[in-house]
Amino acid sequence: MEKLITGFADENLTGMPEVLYKYRDYGDKWHKRLLFNTELYFTSADKFNDPYDASLPFEYKQEQLTPENIFLKHSQMLKKQYPQMSETEIHNISYEHQIAGTINDKVLQERYSDNVNKDIYKTFGIVSLASEPTNLLMWSHYANCHTGFCIGLDTKFIFKNFQPSLNQVMYSDDIPKIDLFEDMIVFFVKLLCTKSKHWEYEKEYRFISRDFVNKSMDITEWGLKEIYLGAKMPQQEKHKLIEELKKQYSKIKIFDCSLNNAEFKVDTMQVY
Repeated sequence: MEKLITGFADENLTGMPEVLYKYRDYGDKWHKRLLFNTELYFTSADKFNDPYDASLPFEYKQEQLTPENIFLKHSQMLKKQYPQMSETEIHNISYEHQIAGTINDKVLQERYSDNVNKDIYKTFGIVSLASEPTNLLMWSHYANCHTGFCIGLDTKFIFKNFQPSLNQVMYSDDIPKIDLFEDMIVFFVKLLCTKSKHWEYEKEYRFISRDFVNKSMDITEWGLKEIYLGAKMPQQEKHKLIEELKKQYSKIKIFDCSLNNAEFKVDTMQVY
């Protein structure tokens, strides 16, 4: 498996959000580790609630599956996997596969897809992030019905100091087909960052780190920029938490959330 893109060059981060947000459940002790221990957890995609996440059914674009292209694809794969193999051997084996139709075999495709998914699950750690801290549905779905918290992360600081990749999730009505000669980086980004339009409300970005699965990264207090306290978090708990956060963080901004009385939206007020 080839290395996933290590991230955008610093000058290209100007097109990305300066702050990305993680909605958390205050009642979950593991979620609170980001708040109090600055631990950013990179999970495996098989833990996500979307059954298609990073496990898209594998299928090549049918119009590309000409005999010539199939022969060329097998030749390229063999040269890469077996560099010691002679040109004659590569030609003969590629022709055998072309005639046998193995590249278009549904059973083999499913088997290959399963293997790719397993590799993804054990290779790439992912942090799912949102582009805004006032998303009504995100508070409901990921912050225990507005009783939790939301943390704003410093995109540039985390990228420069810890070097995960940063990718914007693409939303589609249809499951994307794989280009027969697709670059492997593009291939894995497509698998890791394509979701159904049902999830479009999340406006998701992802930090992705290779060989860092189900592990926590200490991003230090400099990786945190903002903290939002849910509209339905008990006021007594809010006051207590604000005092704790003031002692722990010297430069972070703290916001109190409330529900607007005229529109269906979340309001925020900076309290520190």
